[in-house]
Amino acid sequence: MITREIETNLIKKEEVFKFLALAEATNLAMLLIGPPGTAKTATVVDYAKAAGNGTLNNDDLFVLETDEGTKSTAIKGNIDLEELTLNNKYKVISPIVDAKFVVINEVDKASASLRNSLLSVMNEKVLFTGKDTIPCKWNVFVATCNKIPEDEVGSPFWDRFLIKLDVNRVRPSDILAYYNRGEKSSSKKIKVTVPNSTDIAALTVDQAKLKKVVDLCFDKLSDRTLSFLPLLVKNIMLVYSYNEDRALVKAVELLVG
Repeated sequence: MITREIETNLIKKEEVFKFLALAEATNLAMLLIGPPGTAKTATVVDYAKAAGNGTLNNDDLFVLETDEGTKSTAIKGNIDLEELTLNNKYKVISPIVDAKFVVINEVDKASASLRNSLLSVMNEKVLFTGKDTIPCKWNVFVATCNKIPEDEVGSPFWDRFLIKLDVNRVRPSDILAYYNRGEKSSSKKIKVTVPNSTDIAALTVDQAKLKKVVDLCFDKLSDRTLSFLPLLVKNIMLVYSYNEDRALVKAVELLVG
C-alpha cells in the first residue's frame, strides 16, 4: 500500500481525499457533486500534488472547464498542423492522454457530443481520434457538477461514474476555526492509504453478505455498477481501515446515497 501525505489549507476535505484514493485504487471514473465554491477542483489538485511529492509537472494534471459551447475537440485534441505540413504526418495533440489526473468540471453543462467523447476515455482509458486509438495514462478521472439534472437521473452517462460523492458546504463554526488558524496561510497534513493490486487480491468478501447487498440495491443500481461491488468493498476496507461489515455499509452509502 502507498501512504500519501497531502498538505492542504482546505476545510473538512478528509472524506474527499479518501474518495480520491478509492478512485485511484479502482481506476474508475468518479463524480463529485456540490454547489460552486466547495473546493471540488482544489481538492483534486492538492491530491495530485501529494502524488507528485508536492509538485505538479505540466502533463500531470488536465483540467477542463466545460459549458454547452465546449467542443469535443477539447477532449479529442487538434491536428498538429506543423507535423502535417512539414512531415506529412497525421498527429493529434491531446493533453488528456498524458495526464495522470483528469478533472472535467461542470460536466452537467457539457454538450452531448462532448460527453460522448468522454465515454471511451472514462471506460476503456483510450482516446479515439477518428484515425488512431491512443491509450490514456490517467490514474484518477474525476468529473464535477453542481447536481445531476433531474431528467437525466439514471441515464447511461451518469451510470458510468461508479461512485458519486456529495461535497457539501462547511459549517459556520468551521469557517471561524479556519480564520483562527490563519486562513489561506495555514495548512495541515492529511494521510490517505492507496491500495495496490496485491493488497486487494489478498482480501475476500463473504458471498452471503454480498447477496444481502445485491438484494437490497438491485432495483437502484445497474448490472454494470453491481459488477464492481466486491472490488469496491475491498478497497473501502483498505482505504478506510474498515472491517467487512462497515465496508459493505459504506459501499451502499456511496453507491445509493
